[in-house]
Amino acid sequence: MQPVYVLTTKTTKIEMKQRLDGLLFAILGDAILVERWWHRPNKGLNDALPIDVYAVNPEAVKDYIFKAANLDGDYY
Repeated sequence: MQPVYVLTTKTTKIEMKQRLDGLLFAILGDAILVERWWHRPNKGLNDALPIDVYAVNPEAVKDYIFKAANLDGDYY
């Protein structure tokens, strides 16, 4: 059985962000906190806004969230 969230070449940036939003919701527990997370400076991303980093390097944001959630890099 395949994992629920598998990164494939067909995954778009929009789909990836939606899945990351779901993961952030599971971590933070509130949709408002998820939205704030994307739009506040983050020390783990060199004080950049996650949404800005995601626009140019979605993998960096995905890797950061996975690290924070202690997830293996094969899932998101």
